[in-house]
Amino acid sequence: MDNKTALKSDLDHNLNFSEEQILLDKDKIIVAKDKRTLFELQINEIKSASVEEGIGIGRLVIKTKKNKELEIAYFTKKKVESFRKLSLIINAMIDGKDPPQINLDKKEEEYTNKLGTLRWLIHFMKPYKLKISLGVVLALVSVALNLVPPLIIKALIDNVLISTSYVSKGLFGLLTLELFAALAGVTLVSILQNYILTVTGQKVVNDLKSRTYDHVMRLSSSSIEKISSGRILSRLTTDVGNTQWLMVWGFPTIATNVLTILGVGLILFAMDANLAVFILIPVPAAIYALIKYRKKSHRIYHRNWRRNADVTAAISDTVPNYFIVKSFSKEKFENKRLSALLNSLYDSQVRVTKMNQFYWPVLGFITAFSTILIWWVEIKSSPAAYSLES
Repeated sequence: MDNKTALKSDLDHNLNFSEEQILLDKDKIIVAKDKRTLFELQINEIKSASVEEGIGIGRLVIKTKKNKELEIAYFTKKKVESFRKLSLIINAMIDGKDPPQINLDKKEEEYTNKLGTLRWLIHFMKPYKLKISLGVVLALVSVALNLVPPLIIKALIDNVLISTSYVSKGLFGLLTLELFAALAGVTLVSILQNYILTVTGQKVVNDLKSRTYDHVMRLSSSSIEKISSGRILSRLTTDVGNTQWLMVWGFPTIATNVLTILGVGLILFAMDANLAVFILIPVPAAIYALIKYRKKSHRIYHRNWRRNADVTAAISDTVPNYFIVKSFSKEKFENKRLSALLNSLYDSQVRVTKMNQFYWPVLGFITAFSTILIWWVEIKSSPAAYSLES
């Protein structure tokens, strides 16, 4: 038998601490214990699956099409989240959909959590793939058009402004018109790209907020008690906005920057390969600095996010309960608590500022160093350098 999914409970049907295994095959659910099948149930006989929580004990409940409710598994609190995921898989199978790729093993999930989140986001963005693809195409067009003006300006300087030979007025006019057309094209493409991605981004953020809010409403009371209202608000506002930027603007921006670097590099190597090689000298140092920044920034920005969520939670919990705070004369206590949270947030923001003010100027200096190096090599190798030395 080819089992797609398997999960072990930590309570048996007698509510003793013992394991039972729930197996999901292509067309049925099997509950087994000690390699012995307790019962089987066909998927086409099931109407829905859900998890019900009691005091210390949870149950996986199957509702059949005959309106019978079957409690097919029992488990303690630590297994609740895993069985919630299992119920999602069962409901997807009932609807005839492909089961979501959910990892039921917490240890393995720790390693795949980030990739799983990214896969979920990519799956969530499928309804918007045409508009985002159009935004990426426009980004590529923008990259190509942005590479044109420097070439035209080079031709204008070399062949018109500093040329010692006869220059026709037609060449000057032609290059000027080409430069105008390239700059106008860049502007029009940028306007169209910004409009498409901004409108798509607003739609994404609204849908994501609606989906997140719906998920919050479906959580159990025990889950809500573990999460402060401020953190939930932070998920619905700040985190959703950051996700919108990543999915709508992040990928096109990355594609634009990478292709711009490649395009400029190809042009430089085509013009003078020996000189362009010097651009690559600072690259290892820049890559090392970016790797260090990524490791450090992840920790610092996460701490800053938590401090900001703490402040939001304190305000959102206190203001609606103003009369309770006044009735217990806790104004000073709440003021001190908020001040302490704000000071902690300030400290984390200072750490973020220090980190950015260290890494980004260093990366800027590394980039500027390659420019200075190219100028130095070019001047040393030019005939004018010999006249300066003499």
